[in-house]
Amino acid sequence: MVNPFRRFGTAAVVVAVMLAFGFPGVASAQAAPSIRVGLYVGSTARSAVTLAPAGPSQYVVYAAGTAQTEVPGQSYVRTLGYRDLVSQTSDLSTGQSSVAALAAAGQPAYLELTPAGVYDVFSGPYATPAAAQAALTKTSATAVYGPYGVLIAGQASLAAAAALVTPYWQAGIPAYPILLAQGWGVLVGQYPSAAAAQAELAAVQAQTPMATAYQPSGSELMVQVPSGAASFLVGSQTEFSASGDGGVLSLQGTAYRGSLSFALAGTHLQVINTLPLEQYLYGVVPSEMPASWSQAALESQAVASRTYALYQMQNTAPGSLFDVYGSTLSQAYGGYAAEQPSSSAAVDATANVIMTYQGQAIDAVFSADSGGATENSENVWSTALPYLRGVDELPGYKPTTWTITLTATQIANLVVNWSGAAIGALEQMVLQGTAQTFSGRPLSVLFQGTQGQYTVYKDSIRGLLRLPSTLFTVTTNASVTVQGAGGQTTLPSLAGTVAEGASGVAQMPAQVSAEGAGGAQATYPLFASSYVLQGRGNGHGVGMSQDGAQYMAEQGMSYQQILSHYYTGVSFTPDN
Repeated sequence: MVNPFRRFGTAAVVVAVMLAFGFPGVASAQAAPSIRVGLYVGSTARSAVTLAPAGPSQYVVYAAGTAQTEVPGQSYVRTLGYRDLVSQTSDLSTGQSSVAALAAAGQPAYLELTPAGVYDVFSGPYATPAAAQAALTKTSATAVYGPYGVLIAGQASLAAAAALVTPYWQAGIPAYPILLAQGWGVLVGQYPSAAAAQAELAAVQAQTPMATAYQPSGSELMVQVPSGAASFLVGSQTEFSASGDGGVLSLQGTAYRGSLSFALAGTHLQVINTLPLEQYLYGVVPSEMPASWSQAALESQAVASRTYALYQMQNTAPGSLFDVYGSTLSQAYGGYAAEQPSSSAAVDATANVIMTYQGQAIDAVFSADSGGATENSENVWSTALPYLRGVDELPGYKPTTWTITLTATQIANLVVNWSGAAIGALEQMVLQGTAQTFSGRPLSVLFQGTQGQYTVYKDSIRGLLRLPSTLFTVTTNASVTVQGAGGQTTLPSLAGTVAEGASGVAQMPAQVSAEGAGGAQATYPLFASSYVLQGRGNGHGVGMSQDGAQYMAEQGMSYQQILSHYYTGVSFTPDN
């Protein structure tokens, strides 16, 4: 499902580590444009990821087009940042137990094997030296490490750099080979500040006059390989790729085509999967729609997803790391691991076909289930797009229905969590503007409380109330249906009304009892304590309805007919 609220820029990314793998049998897609997919961002950000090639156990690292070294499978790419040295041991199991104990106490931690044959237990990484310093007492650490140090540049290879590292470790000074834009070097020190590194500079220069102070870019990464092999750092503006013999690269247990790159954002890694657009769609279509669905529905999804992706590629902000998220923040993407023959066939059958409006790729948003009717884009978000007009589903379509019951206290808490607006005890929740939209979705919802009010608008209603869709009605235990000259009307509550009797006008009491013609009585509270939300559909309801596309395909319609129904006035380019 597509979420139109996506932004791809980041403030702290200068290093990319690229691990490129070809894949046999996809020659037809090689000429297609490449798309950059952001993985492990936001709430799923990590400080380290595992690389595990499914084919060869080694892959070659390149810099500036030249092979630099081989990296074995099960290596880590890890952020560097600031970290605390907690303990050192020569026993692996002891080090692992220390890491586990720190993790159990809520402290980030990891193990590193030094060239001196000692296992260092680190807590971190932390974003700032102050954060690392504050964690010292929590972890019983003895020192804060950082990205500053003394640089000995001009090394011909990783092996040459590694040969200079061991004596420093034996002297108790951390040192690493580092791959820079201009080649290999050695970073001596790992200090938390420039001043600390400067204090060490003279001592190093006495032995190596060419040594200089290293100013970190804030984007340093570590490639940490299995025990026994040399770890190394990746410095500012450095880029390298690893090529295999046709294997698929596995990242955190999920296989991907194309290449993977890594960039630092704070203390977290952002991972970008770059691959041809058509190959990307192989992993999107079965992630967005069951591969067992009708071929015309899968083809509709393929064209919609391709168009959506191309629109994002054309409108990505300059300097952004990637074009789309690998999740429903853009559209779901499961990589090579998600691919299925039927969905891949749908991608191939519609190869390179996109939807256009006045010659331009459209923003082909879609959702799971319209609930019976899609909606005009401006009634869900803000911009009125001529090709995103509300349409009814075909006769016979049966949307998903749902019922959610919330207490007044729960709703008031949701308002606070969403907006920070403390409205007090909820008195009324009023849907507004339903008559002004194509499908009957509210344009806003007013929450009136004892201490104030708050109004939420359009698709944000779904987020605040945590609903499947915004196509819903509300009844409460204070709702009253009255019979008037024009028929029945349901009042959400009796709050704010008055009663007129033989003795004049009186304010409504805390609760009201009503007696019907048969003598039956019902009691209604003045303010509701329980709200029942009954709705239809799933998602924002703009553009193609995936369930609706399947229903239309079952009626024998082609992908062109399906998409032309949901996207008003579009053309198919190229026309096939």
